[in-house]
Amino acid sequence: MSSELIYEVCGSAGTYKSQDGSEKTRWIKAGVVFKNDKGYVSMKLDSIPTRRNEKGELWLSLFVPKDKPESKPVQQGFRDNQDDAGGQDGFADDNIFF
Repeated sequence: MSSELIYEVCGSAGTYKSQDGSEKTRWIKAGVVFKNDKGYVSMKLDSIPTRRNEKGELWLSLFVPKDKPESKPVQQGFRDNQDDAGGQDGFADDNIFF
């Protein structure tokens, strides 16, 4: 059974100032979401972000991987992926996948 990578799971790690002085969100990749050939969707977390909002809530966002070719199969729900993170240590708004 193969699985297709459909999303990367990211959590906000705060903000930073871009070169033009605008404030950007720093994103940290926390895991991935797969869909198998039967249509079931699964999430694998490699880490759990701890940054919470003022209400104490932890929000995660799903982004389509920018390097995802159409219908790229992933065997057994595993993908060896190194982050090409923007910003200082996470995904910058400029690099969000949508």
